[in-house]
Amino acid sequence: MPADGPDLSFSRKGIEREAKATAAAGRQWRQKLFIMLQLALTVIFFKLCIPFGRFDARQYKRDVAGNSDFRKFDDGLKMTIDVDSARFERIEALLKEAQSKGIARYGLHRQDSALMTCFVPTPMSRDHIHFIDGASGGYAVAASKISGKTLGPIELLDR
Repeated sequence: MPADGPDLSFSRKGIEREAKATAAAGRQWRQKLFIMLQLALTVIFFKLCIPFGRFDARQYKRDVAGNSDFRKFDDGLKMTIDVDSARFERIEALLKEAQSKGIARYGLHRQDSALMTCFVPTPMSRDHIHFIDGASGGYAVAASKISGKTLGPIELLDR
C-alpha cells in the first residue's frame, strides 16, 4: 500500500457488491446510483483539494494506508508483501537458510493479486481499518506449507 493511500478508481464490481450488501434486492439500482454519486463527489473534492464537511478525501486516502493491517502476529509473523521476482527469491533464500539453522519455520505463497477487506463504520471518522491478504488463499495457503498439508478450494472457502 503506498504511504499516500491507494489510487482513486471506479469498480463496477465493487459498486455492485456494495449495493448488494447495503440494500434490499428491489432497491439496489437506487443504491448503485447513490454509491456512484458518492464516488464522483469524492473524486471531485479530492482533485480540488476541498474537504466536504468533516470528510477530507486526501486525509481518508492517507488513513487507508495508515490503517491497513498487512501483518498478523500470533505465534509468528505473517505478512502480505508486494515484491518483484528477484526480491522474492532473496527472501526465500534467507528463509531457507534460517530454517536449515533451526531459527525459523516458514511458508510462502506467491500470488498475482491481493484482497482488501474494509471495516468503515463511517468515512467521517478516522478509525476505519483495512485487512489485506492474498487473493488466492493468502495466509492460509502459506501456513499449510509449514504443516505440509495441501489446501484445496473447499478448505480455503471454509477458512
